[in-house]
Amino acid sequence: MDQSMTLFGYLVIAFLGFVVPVLGLLFTVYQGGIDRIKIKYENKKAEAEKARRDLLAAFTAGGIHKDEFKEYKKRLKELEIKEKTVRKTANSRMSYLDMRKVAIGLAAPLAASMTAVLAYFMLPQPYKTGAAVFALIAFSYSVSILAKLLDVVIEMTRLADRESKAMNARIMEALSENPEHARVKELKLLIDGTGVSGKNPLTISSGDEMELKVEIQNPGKVTARNAVLEIKMDPAVMISPKNHYSIIRTENSVTVSYNMDFISPDNSFVCGPLVIKVNAPGAYKAETVMKADNSDGEIKGEFTITATHTLKEVLESIMKL
Repeated sequence: MDQSMTLFGYLVIAFLGFVVPVLGLLFTVYQGGIDRIKIKYENKKAEAEKARRDLLAAFTAGGIHKDEFKEYKKRLKELEIKEKTVRKTANSRMSYLDMRKVAIGLAAPLAASMTAVLAYFMLPQPYKTGAAVFALIAFSYSVSILAKLLDVVIEMTRLADRESKAMNARIMEALSENPEHARVKELKLLIDGTGVSGKNPLTISSGDEMELKVEIQNPGKVTARNAVLEIKMDPAVMISPKNHYSIIRTENSVTVSYNMDFISPDNSFVCGPLVIKVNAPGAYKAETVMKADNSDGEIKGEFTITATHTLKEVLESIMKL
């Protein structure tokens, strides 16, 4: 038994001295992959939320008969459950992207396991079994965390490698382009999966924080280099701070700015979601400006953010039918 605990102690030391530092190195090397994973799962949450809101909008646009209420409520409940599941999964995956928390979560049980191993050799015989069991449980817990972390690391490295290859391809393509003719003629903005325009308002629920998917399409044949998207909105629109965009507030407006190294030709770039909230129902004006180092000037647009009544208010009005 003593020999087994000695070997087990060596295993714990190996994990503490090798596995944790290697993971830290991977997180440092593949920082780009971390950013892309965050954006990927933030957009998944935004898409799940959009599905629920689209169903609500479909049923409330032309009114709803009382006989359809049960079926409507059932479908809405299913989408709410799906949205919660997606959020839970996304938040769980993203929790493994904070290296400090991961290091503590992985190293703490390993340290506890090692402490129990040392205590095993100092405790009297009746307590040795308890120390051994505790050491095994703590080590097993750290291994379970490691298994989940490795899954995230694999996904992270794949995204980072894919982005690196795409970046190299775009650089080679940009170098081969004739500067006199390699101009971007058009970029299209999609928010929440819909092309925004003055005739196509963006509808959200007032009082609820919304995660809106932001996507820029490059329908041309030239790579847009160092592209910038600015969305200028009414100051009544509240923006939640996120790492993938910057916020500039003034007395008369609030502007969100996205920066992209490149947008491939005949392709699209999915930015991190825009997280907004409007407390009062109404229509709020918004303006957009897109440009790139090699674009023919600024590409401007405008649209309206229409904040409708909350889900609770809609359901209450339906119940009164």
